[in-house]
Amino acid sequence: MWDFFELLRVNIFLIIAAASLVFITVVVVFSAKKSSKAEKPAPILVFSSCLCCLLMLPLCFSLGQILKSEIRTSVEENRWELSALEDRIRLLENSQISVQSFREIAEVALLETEINRTRVEKRQLSHTEAGLGIRANSYYDEALIAIVYDLTVKYGVDMASIHIKKDVANPQKVYVSGIKSKFIGISQDEKYTPVSEIRRVNLDEHGEIRSIHVQNSGAAVRRATQIAEDCDNDFKAKLSDGSAPGFMDEAVIKLAQNFIKVILAPIFTEIEFTKNVNGGVPIQEFFQRELDVAKENKEELLSSSILLEKVMN
Repeated sequence: MWDFFELLRVNIFLIIAAASLVFITVVVVFSAKKSSKAEKPAPILVFSSCLCCLLMLPLCFSLGQILKSEIRTSVEENRWELSALEDRIRLLENSQISVQSFREIAEVALLETEINRTRVEKRQLSHTEAGLGIRANSYYDEALIAIVYDLTVKYGVDMASIHIKKDVANPQKVYVSGIKSKFIGISQDEKYTPVSEIRRVNLDEHGEIRSIHVQNSGAAVRRATQIAEDCDNDFKAKLSDGSAPGFMDEAVIKLAQNFIKVILAPIFTEIEFTKNVNGGVPIQEFFQRELDVAKENKEELLSSSILLEKVMN
């Protein structure tokens, strides 16, 4: 940037040059009237022209020095911006690697948790029916199933649903949305069924349970086994869709947010997590776009720096 003394010096020389030009114009007009038929130009005209040229030399020299100073400053600024862009490109490339590592972790197991519980289910299998005989009352059949689980369950996140968007007003702020927990699988599946039976429940005249008899026929045992398998499949399906008690949805999301903060923090100063953001792009596409823009800016700065250095030299 130009300082006060440089501007003052330029203005003084400009005033002198302007005054010289005015003086030359007046002299030329005056001389033209008096010596219009003369073969040689008036000496005063030659003197004034030489004086004007001499006065313009310091001005040109001063402006040249100022221009070189400005070019030198611009070159230094470009070098600083190039260094900053190279750092940003390096960070973005590292972030891409981190995203890929995060994807691999998220798809294998972001979080493992142990589930130790006993599930008991009592299921009525028939409507209440009237018994036969004088003292007989109504009855119904039911299944009683108890399953003891010792599981190690893996959870991750759906990387395809994570989107990022830069804030329009603040390029150092980004919004992250779409972090959803995802059931990966069960690495340890141990269970046993201590109770699996079909029972006949007899009721008295008031509808209260009078007695319970376990049915030991082959058909009853097979039916009880099938119902136990259905209960187990139902429990595993609830684990998969996140509706089973103890599902680690909040813990998985919090862990994923921490991972994403680690990836974004070296590049952006503000990171805000939200449920939904309009205009966001998938996380890998976001980093690729940022990397492309940074590389384009670097090429433009390199071209500008080369041109300025040529002018300066």
